[in-house]
Amino acid sequence: MKSRALRVVLVLVAVVALAGAGYFAYATARANSATRRDQVAFESDAWRVHSKLAEVRAALPAYVSAGQGPAFWSQRNEDMLQGLAPKV
Repeated sequence: MKSRALRVVLVLVAVVALAGAGYFAYATARANSATRRDQVAFESDAWRVHSKLAEVRAALPAYVSAGQGPAFWSQRNEDMLQGLAPKV
């Protein structure tokens, strides 16, 4: 390659291409970070809902247990279900 101008143009094209690739990698990493943060928040909320539903499910047989007052358990289940309403 004998043309100095052609070499300069090719170097500039390569530098611009590398800068573009670097910016693309940075933007993609940022978007992935935000997506991962949202995913972790969703999984955390889903686990809390799952846990509360397990508590409600475990409390339901207490209605028919000997020695357990149905008023207590019905109030407890109602409170747990009201706590779940905003999450679901």
